[in-house]
This record gives sequence, structure tokens and C-alpha cells, in this order.
Amino acid sequence: MSCPNVLITSAAAKVMLVKAFAEAVHALGGKVYTADLPDVPCAAKWFSDGHVALPPTHDEPAFVQALHATCEQLGITLVVPTRDAELPLMADIRDDFLQTLGVQIHVSRPWTIATCLDKKRFVEFCQTRNIPVLPLVDPQHAADHLPLFARPRSAAGGRGARRIMDEVHLQQALKEECILQPCVDAPEYSIDMLRTLDGNKTLGLAIRKRENVRCGEAQYGMLVQHDALAEVACKLAAALQLCGHCNLQFFDCSRRGILAIEVNPRFGGASNLAIRAGLDSPARILQMHQHPQQEIPPVTVQTGWQMLRYGNDIILDEKGKRR
Repeated sequence: MSCPNVLITSAAAKVMLVKAFAEAVHALGGKVYTADLPDVPCAAKWFSDGHVALPPTHDEPAFVQALHATCEQLGITLVVPTRDAELPLMADIRDDFLQTLGVQIHVSRPWTIATCLDKKRFVEFCQTRNIPVLPLVDPQHAADHLPLFARPRSAAGGRGARRIMDEVHLQQALKEECILQPCVDAPEYSIDMLRTLDGNKTLGLAIRKRENVRCGEAQYGMLVQHDALAEVACKLAAALQLCGHCNLQFFDCSRRGILAIEVNPRFGGASNLAIRAGLDSPARILQMHQHPQQEIPPVTVQTGWQMLRYGNDIILDEKGKRR
């Protein structure tokens, strides 16, 4: 098996993810490349072995052609998409890239992606499989249940999510095709989970209590033990046939119990804590990719580890050289 070369798309500011993959790939003699839109500042590229520009995914023929050529030119064996909007297309081309190029795309099946990215469809999916989920409120009777919480059906990173306190804002939310759900004041948990690339088995998970959430990402978190939550998360992941590293979010309410909120079928913005505490997803994903017949043992993740996030700067001069 040749050295693995990895391409992380929509890399943007995902520096910690690039560094985690670089650590795993460099140990095997491979390289990590980043990709993003042309002429878009990309902080993560300064921590990779090379950077490429790709067309936007909404220009599907151009994107697929450019991705195909990039994989051939750079000897890419694994592609890691990181943005919700690119997942449907990546899922559609996953099998073709594996068969024609031998390139694994780290993404779940098309129906899984479609279910996770549509919040209304996700709730209905959970309800049909008896998985506890934050329910939907019927828009026709929503005024009788104020206050409510509105979330756009397809937005990522918490964009557009907000409390609805009166009928004026309720009507605005309905015009924006938001789903309506009860307001919940309860601890929120984010679970980073590693599953086999065929989606048949959970290898390990890390449960993080979310604190100080900003723009959909927690600025502080601690890994905890929560067996009941782990059981529900594993049931949900198996039902969705999630592949590789994914992120699941839940409430644990004193009155309603455990309730699923959403699933991100990709690396999350705060996945680095789980990776460092033992989930070690980049190295294990590479191992599964390079040795598909090899049995991967269960993963043990430490509890009590904490994450404190902070910003950092990359300074460039007038010629674009790093200073």
C-alpha cells in the first residue's frame, strides 16, 4: 500500500483538523493538502503540504472534473469534505471515485446525508424509528405554544436559529421555511463518534457537554461519561448508517429525557478535543482506508478532558508571504 495523501476540502479556518490529519499522515510518509474556493483566504492552507483551488460545488461538472484531476495529479487517496453544502455531491460521487480512482471520500451514503441535512426530515426519521427527538410544532397551531425555537431546515452552524417570542416573529420564521420546536432549557451535549467506513459499526465516541456556544460552536467543553446518552447515540448512528467521523447533538432534559437535536455527518468544529482524548479519528480512518479487511478494535476515550477555544492570527505581507 502506497503512502496516503489526503485532501481536505472547504478547509477555511479548520486548522486543528488539518494539523490532526497532518500528524497522522506524515507518520505514514504521506502529505496533507487543503482545498477551497479560488481567491478566498484560507488560514488552514498554511498548515498543509500544499493548497489547491476548486470551483464551487453548485457548478457540479466543473467541481467534479477539478476534483478528479486534483486527485490524479497529487496522488490523493482520501478526500475529507468538511462543509454541509458539499456533502450531497460528495456522497453522489463517492462510489465512482472509489471504483475509478481508488480514492475514498469520507462521506456517508446519499440518503443519510439528505436525512441529516434536512432538519424536518431528520425529526420524522427519528420518530419512525422510536428514537427520542426534539419534536416539531405544527405551524398551524404554533401561536398556541409560544415561546418556540425556530431553525432553518437546511442551515448549518446555528445560522438563523432563534427564539420566537411573539406572532410577528413567528410569521417571519414561517416565511423563511423554518421548523418550529419547543424551547428547551436543559444541558446540551455534543457527541463525536467514529464508525467504520461502511457504516456498520461504532468504534468509539466522546461525549462533550457544550458550554458557551457561539455561532453554533462551543467555546468550552468537557468530556463526560453518560451511558444512557451513549446508548441512544449509537442507536441513532446505526439507524442512519453513518460512516467515519460524525457529530451528534442532544439535550438531556429533566422532564422530557434525552432528545436528539441534529446530526452533522462530518467532522464538527470542536472535534479536536475528542481526537486528542483518544478517538484519534484521522489515524484510524487512514488505517481503515489502507487496510479495509483489517478488524479495527474499539476505541477508548478519556473523560474529564477539557477544551478552551481561542482565536489566533496569521499575518501576511503585501505579497502574501507569511510573517
